[in-house]
Amino acid sequence: ENFAEALEDTQYVLISRRDLMGLAKRKPVIIYRLAKLVGERRREAEREKESLMLKGVKERLASLLLKFGDAYGVDDS
Repeated sequence: ENFAEALEDTQYVLISRRDLMGLAKRKPVIIYRLAKLVGERRREAEREKESLMLKGVKERLASLLLKFGDAYGVDDS
């Protein structure tokens, strides 16, 4: 079972399989980008799972700080 919780006001859209397949025929690049996004999210989930299972608290915290630094940090060198 999967679930999600929005932390702020959110809109979501449902698209039927038929409509998605029609869109794929008209705009194949959309399906490519969607597949890439799903793959990236899966890899990230696998990395997080591995981190929880194999790393200690210090290593997990260091990894998280490096991840946040890459995502939100400011280069001040």
